[in-house]
Amino acid sequence: MISPARTPRPPNICSAWSITHWAFSVAGGAETLLVELANPMAENLGVMRVSLVPALLRTLAAALRRGEEDVRLFEEGPAFLARPHDGEGESATPAEERPVVAVVASGADGPRHFLHAPRAVDVLTVKGAILEALVAGGAAREDLAVVPADVPRCAPGAAEIRWRGRRIGWLGRVHPNELRALEVEAPVVAAEADLTDVLAAGLAPLG
Repeated sequence: MISPARTPRPPNICSAWSITHWAFSVAGGAETLLVELANPMAENLGVMRVSLVPALLRTLAAALRRGEEDVRLFEEGPAFLARPHDGEGESATPAEERPVVAVVASGADGPRHFLHAPRAVDVLTVKGAILEALVAGGAAREDLAVVPADVPRCAPGAAEIRWRGRRIGWLGRVHPNELRALEVEAPVVAAEADLTDVLAAGLAPLG
């Protein structure tokens, strides 16, 4: 199990379905890579997810509506990307399953105290969590870097996560327009990383 358990306040572990509504997958930022199901179990569950973050955001929004103030959620699971057609016949499977980790957070970044207000979660909150998850997956700390970058559906100040110089993920503050659709007014930070290259290097088995 890969998780950021060594962080000061580890997030709660979530597990969401790998099938979702197409609009939620589009929110993951891979519109051209959707894997559509030929026989979905429900009309609103017609594609495989390409990102773990949309489901985590919906779970976070539900927790906030129920009165929770400080929410931290983490998931390790597969994302599914459509395999490109090479014109030489059908591939073995229509989808590529990729191991992914993701974390979202909102609220206070520490215990509440009667003498002072705790610091609010920020990008550093999820940065520590996602990097600890990558280290738990076998990545060496010196191979990881966080570089400022423009990230779709994130507010300015976001960054990409690199492993050995290759982009494997992102982190940032979720754009208010995305949160407005979920009826979330509080700031939310999120991060996601693809473990495929890390695990392919033989640094650690998943499981």
